[in-house]
Amino acid sequence: MKLTKKLEAEILKAYHSYWDSYLKGDMKTFASLLDEDCHIIGSTAFDVFDNKKPAVEFYTATAEQISDKGEFRNRKIKVLPYDENVMVQELHDFYFLQEDEWSFYGHGRVSTLFSKKEGSWKIIHQHGSLPDSQAEKGEQMGMEKISRENRELREAVKRRTVELEHKNYELEIESSLERVRTVAMAMQNPNDLLRICETVFYELEKLGFIKLRNAMINIHDDAKGSFLNYDFSAYAGKTITTIFYNSNPMVQNHVKQIKSSTNAFAEMVVTGKELADWREFRKENGEQDDPRLGNITSLYYYFYSVVKGDLGISNFEPVSEMQLAVLKRFSNVFDLAYKRYTDITKAEAQAREARIEAALEKVRSRTMAMQRSDELIETSSVLYHQLKELNEKPEGITIAVINEEENAFDLWITGVEGLSINQKFKVSTQEPVMYKIAYNSWKQQQKSLVVEMAGSDLTEFMAYLKQINFPVNDNVDIHKKVNTCAFFSKGYISIITLDLLPQETIRLLERFAGVFDQTYTRFLDLQKAEEQAREAKIEAALERTRTQSMLMQHSKELDDTLRVFHEQVLLLGIKSAFSFLWLPDESKDRHIFWAVWAENLAATQTVKNGSRVLKSKAIDYPLDRNEPATAQCLIDWKGDEPVVSYHVPP
Repeated sequence: MKLTKKLEAEILKAYHSYWDSYLKGDMKTFASLLDEDCHIIGSTAFDVFDNKKPAVEFYTATAEQISDKGEFRNRKIKVLPYDENVMVQELHDFYFLQEDEWSFYGHGRVSTLFSKKEGSWKIIHQHGSLPDSQAEKGEQMGMEKISRENRELREAVKRRTVELEHKNYELEIESSLERVRTVAMAMQNPNDLLRICETVFYELEKLGFIKLRNAMINIHDDAKGSFLNYDFSAYAGKTITTIFYNSNPMVQNHVKQIKSSTNAFAEMVVTGKELADWREFRKENGEQDDPRLGNITSLYYYFYSVVKGDLGISNFEPVSEMQLAVLKRFSNVFDLAYKRYTDITKAEAQAREARIEAALEKVRSRTMAMQRSDELIETSSVLYHQLKELNEKPEGITIAVINEEENAFDLWITGVEGLSINQKFKVSTQEPVMYKIAYNSWKQQQKSLVVEMAGSDLTEFMAYLKQINFPVNDNVDIHKKVNTCAFFSKGYISIITLDLLPQETIRLLERFAGVFDQTYTRFLDLQKAEEQAREAKIEAALERTRTQSMLMQHSKELDDTLRVFHEQVLLLGIKSAFSFLWLPDESKDRHIFWAVWAENLAATQTVKNGSRVLKSKAIDYPLDRNEPATAQCLIDWKGDEPVVSYHVPP
């Protein structure tokens, strides 16, 4: 029979199950691995059996003497093919628990012969013994010349030596665990879990894990269906990878095993074609490739569950039971590390929340400080800089307010580095690439929207922006734009980026949109107040002009009325070069052109004695009906339109 890796793994699984059940007093499992006609020769004069029944009766009756009181250490196991059967040979040190202290009992030797019966491996023969402590090297038995006292002393020295070796190893383990604890307590951010992985790796190497590939900590996130894999190896260094539960059958099986209990153990052996597939999966998942995986036939993974995750290693050969026990102790120490991890992540989350609230408050404060509606663009600039302070990287910020009467959005935007562009842009809600989608999402009361633009869509969209004189940098070659919108009651705010944003950033933008509901209310209040104030100023200007008109006694006083009119126009902020009164007299083919303008003085001289310095002039000249401007004035004067405008080219 050829001993393959798969066969060896099957035999060792049955063999370890047999001894684990024996040492724990699990007689049901123990008996299930014995053949009905098995032969057993134990280490005492009383445990010799030629079939299963008396053997099980004896070990069941004496189970309490061994259950949780015996332990094999320093195990050396060999698996050897024997015709159609398989032999397992083991040398170990046997310890027993006495008064809460483990004591060395003796060196054990066990030979176990397995045979396959009805598809399962069963023990058909076993022989165990303890070496004759009275015999010296080269002797088959102790001679009478050796006194009992010397024999007892020699045995005591041997036992004491083994005990000291064990205690020294135990001290080494405790020192290693303490170094892991120290690193855990020094954690400053979640990524410091990598330092714990690194420490675990090198400490395990010191403790005899000579074929170690890497050490790992996995932090599970059931809500996302994934875990963060913190990984360290001497070859690849430190890496962090997101691995989804359903990304690979072996990963699924691992997660299932590790979540089976609060104290779970998961083992995974990757061999043959599975190993090649596994290596390819690691590459596709973004993990750093390890060329050593191309030079092996098997890779062994071992994990112990911890709070919210697991700690484990991968090894280039199977590990011993004693090494698994050491790994288990390292996983216990991780509870401290994870508590430290959760403390830090909680503190980081609280600190970020405080920064977010401060950013929201700055936007809110800038809103409440608005004195004019055109200051809304400055609010968008504040928003841009607050997002930058929160480590977000927007290319630009847009505030869009719906104008349903005109089927449009009014846009206020920031440029590079959040600089305000002092201009409002109007875009159609029917523009298909971006604004129609945004309008429909706003109507459906969605919280947010992500629009990716590339290829012909991006080309069409950029052409539309140029059409409305939106600032576009033609010198930058962009293949993709992402517009992430968060809606409020009257529109949306958006971040323009080159790549998709994480969900955390989108949720943050939604919170800023909530603040913009207050912003927009303030904007409307100011807009209404400005309209009311301007209306009052217009009414006052009209009343002054009306009063001056009512004071007229003869036509010569038209000059005073026109002066009052022009001054009111200037007071209303209309940058008029001059105002004029046109009086046509068709019966006499004459017309009067009466103009008023402000004297071109320095800024400090534009007012004299509380009034502007105004000049006026009246010109009486023939009415030329063929002159284009005059002809048009006559047409409009006789028409029904109350207001007309003319463009006079320079």
